[in-house]
Amino acid sequence: MKYHTHLIIGATAGIIIASHTGQFIPLFAIIGGVAGVMPDMDIYADKAHIAAHRGAWSHSLLASVIAAALSFIPLYYFGYGMFSVYVSLTVFSAFFLHAIADTLTYSGTYLLYPLSKWRYKGFVKYNNPVANALLILLCLALLILLTPLRDYLGIGF
Repeated sequence: MKYHTHLIIGATAGIIIASHTGQFIPLFAIIGGVAGVMPDMDIYADKAHIAAHRGAWSHSLLASVIAAALSFIPLYYFGYGMFSVYVSLTVFSAFFLHAIADTLTYSGTYLLYPLSKWRYKGFVKYNNPVANALLILLCLALLILLTPLRDYLGIGF
């Protein structure tokens, strides 16, 4: 998927987590947005012939767990308690949702690595405007349904 799509998906994860944990929503939107685009930094490793783009080390369950741990450990060590848990949950969610979104593309990802070495592939090109727009609309729907935004819009259930 496109960079802006991953950014919005990650920010959406951050906003949803922050709204359910009482955290500062703009901060978690930024954390989620940044974490949502981080897996694609492997493009630079690919250009340097160090690792492949969308490889198991950047677009997988393992990469998501490592990223979450790298965000959790220093925050927890310096005494941030539950805040460190919420940040690492946001980082994990944004990383893993990035990998899930990229499974929709022809290239696919090793989504469940190391549990499975199967490359999950989809049916669209990464820059397909319809697929990217649908994912962004899905994020908007989730924000409306899963955050206090539904109260402001008068949507109750």
